[in-house]
Order: sequence, then C-alpha cells, then structure tokens
Amino acid sequence: MAGTTGPIEPSAFIQDRNRQINSIPPSDDFTDANRGLLAPPPSDLPFIPAKNGREVAWSFAGYDFLRDGEPETNPDPVNPSLWRQGQLTAVAGLFQVMAAGNRAIYQVRGYDLSNMTIVTGDTGLIVIDPLASYETAQYALKLYRDTTEDQRPISAVIYTHSHVDHFGGSRGLFAEKNDDVPAELAVYAPIGFLEHAISENVLAGPAMARRAEYMYAAKLDKSPMGQVGAGLGLTISTGEVTLIPPRHYVGGPAIQPTQQKDWSSQYVIPWRPGLYARTIDGVPVVFQLTPGTEAPAEMNFYFPELKTLCMAENATHTMHNLLSLRGAQVRDPHAWSKYLTEAVQTFGEYTEAEFASHHWPRWGKDSIIEFLSNQRDMYSFLNDQALRLIDAGYTGSRSPRSSSSCRAGWPSTGTTRATTAPSATTSRPSTSGTSAGSTATPPTCGRSLRSRRACSTCPPSAARKPSSARRRKRCRPTRRSTGGPPSCSTTSSSPPATRISPSPRRPWTRPSNSRPRRSPSSATAPRTAPGATSTSRVPRRS
Repeated sequence: MAGTTGPIEPSAFIQDRNRQINSIPPSDDFTDANRGLLAPPPSDLPFIPAKNGREVAWSFAGYDFLRDGEPETNPDPVNPSLWRQGQLTAVAGLFQVMAAGNRAIYQVRGYDLSNMTIVTGDTGLIVIDPLASYETAQYALKLYRDTTEDQRPISAVIYTHSHVDHFGGSRGLFAEKNDDVPAELAVYAPIGFLEHAISENVLAGPAMARRAEYMYAAKLDKSPMGQVGAGLGLTISTGEVTLIPPRHYVGGPAIQPTQQKDWSSQYVIPWRPGLYARTIDGVPVVFQLTPGTEAPAEMNFYFPELKTLCMAENATHTMHNLLSLRGAQVRDPHAWSKYLTEAVQTFGEYTEAEFASHHWPRWGKDSIIEFLSNQRDMYSFLNDQALRLIDAGYTGSRSPRSSSSCRAGWPSTGTTRATTAPSATTSRPSTSGTSAGSTATPPTCGRSLRSRRACSTCPPSAARKPSSARRRKRCRPTRRSTGGPPSCSTTSSSPPATRISPSPRRPWTRPSNSRPRRSPSSATAPRTAPGATSTSRVPRRS
C-alpha cells in the first residue's frame, strides 16, 4: 500500500520458502562464539551515543530479541540461517583468543560490524582493525581497559585491509587523550591501502554510503519484522568515520619480502618466498599479502609466539559476497582461492588458533585447516562455475539456480543457497553487474524475465505481467532506409539485446560555424555550399 512505512507481514510465499529450508547441520559455532568471554558490554550501556549527543552510533539493547530467542525456532519472517547467524554475531563483549606468558590476544566483538583485536606488546597495545566509527572504537577500548586494568598506551595499529569498517574508528582510540595521536605511533597497512580507501570512501563515498543504507539497513528498527543482521555482523555503526594514515606499508619500499638468509627460528614456520617478517613492539609478526581478494589491498598475518593466525576478512563464517550491493570492487574468486591455498600451506601445520576481522575464532590445527580448505574450495567453485556459465552463454541476470548445489560438506541453507548463483555469474569482470541497491526490486532469474510465470525460486511479483501496451508480436525484420543491418520491429517487453548495431555512415559535412579558407582576392566570390565540391582552386595565402 502506498505510503506504508510500518512493518509488513511476510507473504505466504516467503513463509513457505523459509519452512522449506533444510535443518542446519550441527556445529560448535555457539560454543566457539562464547569461548573466552571475559566481560559482556556494561549492563548500564544500552547504546553507544554519537559524538553529537543526539543520535545513536550503536545499539546493544536493540538486539535483545536475538539473545532471548531460541536458535532452533526462528520467527516466520526471518530466514532460519539469518536468524542463527544473527544470534551468533549478537554474542558481544571482550574475549581472550590466546595467551602465553606475558603475551595475549583479545577481541572486542559485537560493538560494530567488525571486530577489534588487541595484542599485548612489550611497551603497549597493538590494535588490529579499530572498527568503523570513532565512538565504537572508543567504547571498545574502554571495555578492554576496565576489564584487564591495562592502561598502557597504544603502541601500534594494523589495518588488515582498505574497507571502512576496519579503520574508521582509528582516532577513537585516542579519545581518552583528547584525540592527540602520538607522532611516533606505528601504523601498518598493506601496499595500496590509502589509494583504495580514498577511492572507495571519498571519490565514490556518497554513492556507496547511500547504497549501504539498503545493504545493511542500519536505520531500520531492530526486530524480526525489521533489521535482523547483516551476515558479517549485526549491522554497521553510524558514528564518525576517521582515519590515521599508515606510516608503514607492507610490500612498500621499506618493507620488502624477508630473504632466506635473514629468516629466524623465532618465526616458527619454514621460510617461503613472499613472506614479510617484522617485529612490532617486541612481537614477531609474519605477513602474507593477499591483493585482489576480499579487498584490493589486504593481508593475513601470523603471530609465531602464540601460533595464532589472523585471516583478515579472507575466511569468515559465511560465504562472502563477490559483487557487493554497496559498490565495492568485484572480488576475484580465483585469486582469493589461490591465497587461501597459500595460507594453508604456509601456516596450517603451525597454527593452534585462528581469528578474523568478523565473527568468532577457531581453535585446533585440524579444525582450522578444514575450515580454510572449505573456504578455499567454495571460492574456487564460484570461479569455476562463473566460467562454465559464461561459456554456456549466460549473463549475470539470467543465471540458472543449479550452480547452488555445492558439495555436502558446505552449509546448504540461508546465505549460501541464496547467493551462490548470482555470485557465480558476477565473479568475473566480464559479467559484473550493477545493482540499484533498492529493496523494491527483488532479484529474479532469467525464466521470470522471459516468461509471464515466475519460476519456483522467484517471488510471484517477478512474473512479467501482460499489458495491452506490451503485447508479444512476431519479430518482423525490417531494413532501414539508410541501409545497415535488419532491425526487429517487435514491441516485446523483454530486455533489449546487449549488442548495439553500428549506425550507418553519413557523408562528412563542414561544421556550420566554420568557413572555408579563401584568399583576399576571392573575397567577393560566392561561397561553396557545405559538402559540395568546387573545381576552382583557392590560392594559398602569401
């Protein structure tokens, strides 16, 4: 109904599709998501206020319906996988990932779309990915300090990649010092970070921010009838975005791959070409650059002392999109799978804990290797299916749903099933598409576009409605009077062909505002009509 702004009851079609989803395979996800919890968010902090004091940058209380709900009983309007993922990402607080001696790794989760990780160094704290907003980073650091009573300064900041939810809160780390950022602060990022961060958040910032409103729905009411979750997290915070520019680029002139002669036993893993070993505030770190994966500039890294691997956003507990609705660069699944293979071969046998910039960690060598291998196989599958569909003549909007049949070891419900086919056909630059970012246009398959009847996987609204103004007519080839290839006179409502016929050539004529070159002696001679030829020779100027 026009003008309706409140929640709308789901149609019978949506409810039926949700009921058809198979049961989710059992796993240790809820156990892992709660493991190492040291402190939840303060009970007297229902939300994080924005700096202006008038708005809410992040709400904890808004997601109480997820924490109070049952994992196996999702409300009718909510997809069962989205409900389960929302409950897992709603587990918030300060967590200890790994500790040995005076070295430890902590994570603050549930304070933003992403996680903030804190590593204890010799003289201070190393912060990895300080969330998306000034306000959420400020309160996340406060939770760590209040819980551990560690008041040491920030000695280094590491950005895993160039997306805003991993650097936007950087200046909020220094709110306790009136935003005074130390000149000696070490800030690390992968080569190309600043270029891509500016390209995405400044040059295309207004458009991407507008489209992100549809993608994350951060301003909708939090409820089963409104905003439930965003897959990677609950939603993105709406506070102030800041950036402390990197001072050290992994892969830049000052940080080149470590040579074999310089490799030390303190790095635990055997030497391989292309690894970057550094010591940050007394903590050995081994970097692996992964350009062109989840972000154009991204890197994984390994902490040898704790045998812990950070996978940035290259391996999370979901199938990451390849074509982002908000307009991020199309991901390359082939490169993505290649770097995941390299990570397994390089770090797998020497890793006891693994964490990422989203979701919860994993523990145990075998579990981690299996998880990374499954992620690798999934993105490789999408790349291979994209090539198969392209070779078969499909385009992004007309891909079949058969490509969603992944092997049995992968999750087969919710996000994976809903996005495999479109992701497969948009994972190659030659088939990358665009989205208006509007929830008013539901995704449809090719059959719905070619037929008046929606297929079994599309909503009834996807069927093409007959209209007197859009009647099917026989295609009668006609030839233009000016020559050229035949054109079709049909008035069918099918989308126009992507091939554009060349326009017929026309004889060249002199522009109306230009004059032919004439000598002074011929000033009274009649002008030659544009496009006409003249046998008289115009004398050259002296």
